[in-house]
Amino acid sequence: MTYPYNCCLTINLITTHLNHFSMKTILPLFFVILTLFSTKTFSQCGEGLNLILTTQSEVNTFLNDYCDEFQGDLRFRIDSTNIDPITTLEPLLGLRILDGILEISNIQITNLDGLDSLNFIGSLRLYNNEELENIKGLKSLRTCRGDFHVSGNSSLLNFEGLQSLYYINTGGHLNIQHNDQLENIDHLYNLQQISGLLIQGNNSLTNLDGLDEISPYSINESPFDVSEVAIFDNPMLSTCDNQFICTVITREELTFQIENNAEGCNTLDEIEIACTTASEEDETLEETLIFPNPFQDHLTIVNPYYETIHIVNAVGALVKTIRMVYGENHLDLSDLDAGVYIIIFTNGTREKVIKI
Repeated sequence: MTYPYNCCLTINLITTHLNHFSMKTILPLFFVILTLFSTKTFSQCGEGLNLILTTQSEVNTFLNDYCDEFQGDLRFRIDSTNIDPITTLEPLLGLRILDGILEISNIQITNLDGLDSLNFIGSLRLYNNEELENIKGLKSLRTCRGDFHVSGNSSLLNFEGLQSLYYINTGGHLNIQHNDQLENIDHLYNLQQISGLLIQGNNSLTNLDGLDEISPYSINESPFDVSEVAIFDNPMLSTCDNQFICTVITREELTFQIENNAEGCNTLDEIEIACTTASEEDETLEETLIFPNPFQDHLTIVNPYYETIHIVNAVGALVKTIRMVYGENHLDLSDLDAGVYIIIFTNGTREKVIKI
C-alpha cells in the first residue's frame, strides 16, 4: 500500500526519536498512525458509501477526492435549490470501475460524455433525464453485475454507445421503459447475457433487433410473481421475431407478458407465428456466395438475407463483427493473420456457418 507524504514524515520523525521512547510506548503509537492513514486511503475508494452529487463542483472534484475504481454507489441528482446544477460529466473521464449503483436521474445533461473510461458497473439506473439525447459516453462499458435500467429519458433516440456491453450478469435484468423517442436498440448487438427482460411503454420502438446474441438460456426463473420476459404497451412494436425471442418463448418453465404492442408482436401467439414463418422463409433463400475462397486480403460476399457476420479464428475467438447490406459486400480483411477462419451469418432467427 502507498501512504501519503505526511504519513511517511510522521513515521520518520518517530523512528528518528526512538531513543527517547521505549519500544513498549512507540509500537502502539506507530500502528495507530499507520491505521489512520491506511483507513483514509482506503475510504477514498468509497466502499460502503452512498455518494449523492447534486452540483457541478462536486462532479469536477470527484476524481481528486476518490479513486478511479470506486467501490460505493454514485448517484447524480438534481437539487432545485442550488445555483450550481450538474451540466456535464466530462470531469469524470478516467473513472474505470464503479462497483456499486450508478444512478443518473433528473439532471439536465444531453450526453454521458466523461464516462468513456468506465468498463464495469454494479448496476445502472438511468432515470427521467429529459434532455438526454445519447449515451455514447458508455462506449467502453463491458459488464454490468446487476440490473440495467433505462427509463423515462424522453429525448433518447437509440442505444449507440452500448456496442461493447457483453454481460448483464446473473441476477441482472434489462429494463427499458417509457423512453418516448427511442426508435431502436440495435446497438445492444454484442449483449450475451441477461436474467430477465422488461420492455414497456416505449412509444417509438418498432423492433427488438439488437437482442439477437443474448443466450435464451441465461433468463432465470423468477422467485416472485412476475413474468421473466415482459413486452407490453409499446404501440409501434411490430417485429419481435429475432433469434433470442424465438428461442426463449419455447421455454415452458418461464412466464411471459406480451400485450398492447402493434400487430405482429401483440400476443405470444403472434410472435410464435412470425418465428415459424421466418424459419420457413429461410429454407428457400438463395445461396450466399463468398469469393475468392481461400482469400488473401479482400473478400466479397453476395448476401441475400443475413444482417450480421461474425468472423471467428481457428481457436474459436471472435475477431470481427460486421454489419451486412443486401447484395454485394466488399470486405477488407488485410488486418487478419493468415489462417483458417469461420464466418457465422446471422439474421435474427437463424445462422449459417462457412469456413474460409
